[in-house]
Amino acid sequence: MRRREFIAGLASAVALPFGTHAQTRTRRVAVIMSGTLESHGPSLALIKKRFGELGYIEGQSVVIDVEWLEGQFDRVPAAVANLVQRRPDAIIAPTTAMALAVRRVAPDMPTVFVTVADPVGSGLVASYARPGGNATGIQGNLDTLPGKQLELVREIVPGAVRVGMLINQHNASTLAQSENAQAAAKSIGIALLIGEISKADDLQGAFERLVKEGAKGVLIPTDGAFLAERKRIAELALSLKLPAIYPFREQVEAGGLISYGVDLSNSFSRSVEFIDKILQGARAGDLPVEIPTKLSMVVNLRTAKAIGLTIPEAFLLRADEVIE
Repeated sequence: MRRREFIAGLASAVALPFGTHAQTRTRRVAVIMSGTLESHGPSLALIKKRFGELGYIEGQSVVIDVEWLEGQFDRVPAAVANLVQRRPDAIIAPTTAMALAVRRVAPDMPTVFVTVADPVGSGLVASYARPGGNATGIQGNLDTLPGKQLELVREIVPGAVRVGMLINQHNASTLAQSENAQAAAKSIGIALLIGEISKADDLQGAFERLVKEGAKGVLIPTDGAFLAERKRIAELALSLKLPAIYPFREQVEAGGLISYGVDLSNSFSRSVEFIDKILQGARAGDLPVEIPTKLSMVVNLRTAKAIGLTIPEAFLLRADEVIE
């Protein structure tokens, strides 16, 4: 009888679908989001979908704790502390500021980032191949991206000699991105104007100063806070008829003009695969940082028409997607 029971149990185990996680305890994963359920709900949905595809059942084999910053950038430390108190097994902290906050509050917490522009320069990892420590994830930017975005501005606004760039004072990586942009701007004869903000209410003033200083376009760097405020930023750029270049497709869907950068949806899905490996026993520091290899461009023709801008046909032919 015992032998038959053993064989039956073995058969049941073999019959489980690949990727199903039969665990002795429920795993807890924390997620911190820059915006609101409205702005970042789709990203959270992608995370939950990927967990399901990997065999997790929400509420049973995995519990997902979420903190919404709602655009309040200075709340990062408090939000991280709140999540850590719930004793998660790992945390998805998309941005540089979030991942660094986790390291300060809970140095031993396995952390996966999603949109960090410079993981080595920011000190989050020792190297891409061997991160060390307790953080890893997906790079959200490339050093050459600001230069490419400046070239796009020059293409759609021929003769532009002044271009603005937003900087989030709470995210050191936006400063690093601005340094890359400064070097690129100098090489092609463009003066880069910086618009610093520390909270969402600073956005309008920053845009107005850039226009007053003669900016003919503006770069929006890779930053979770700017992603969270994408609708407001798009509306400000539209009201001032200022061509803006963004890193993510989602920002163009919200009314932005042009995006050129990595596939954010894929990055959020991939973050769950890192978490899955960690939950199965891997050390975050042993998992190489993933560098996106494909950049895509999306153009919103409705926005172009609204600001009185004609996008060259040759430019549109290079776009991966045109929103009409």
